[in-house]
Amino acid sequence: MRASAAQAGHELYLIGDEVFGQHPNSSDALGLLDAVTNHDVYGSIGAKGYAGQGAVDRYYRGQAQWRTLAHKAGAAFVPAATPGFKDKGVHDGHEDTQIEPVGEAPPTYKDDSDSGDPFA
Repeated sequence: MRASAAQAGHELYLIGDEVFGQHPNSSDALGLLDAVTNHDVYGSIGAKGYAGQGAVDRYYRGQAQWRTLAHKAGAAFVPAATPGFKDKGVHDGHEDTQIEPVGEAPPTYKDDSDSGDPFA
C-alpha cells in the first residue's frame, strides 16, 4: 500500500484502530503502522451504562500499556477522546455536547507541543 501510494506521489500516515482490550504480547504488527488508537472508548471500557471509577482506572492503565507497546514498535499512540453529543432533538433532558466550534488552521508539519516529542 505504501509503495503504491509513493508511486502516485503520496506519502501515507497509517493510524490503526488497534487498541482494544488486553494488549498483545508482541509489538511486531504495530510496527507496520505509523500510529495506533482506540476509536471506541465506550466499547472497550467494559462497562454497561455509566462506567464507575474502577472501570475508568483499569481503562487508563490498559491504555498506558498500549502506549508503551506502540512506542516500543516505533509507532505513535493517539489517545482516544469521546466527547459528548447533542441529542436533545430526540431525548429531552439528556446529554448535551462538549464539542465547540473552532477556527480552521493551516496544516503544519512541525510539532509545537511543550515536549517537542511527537511520541509523547
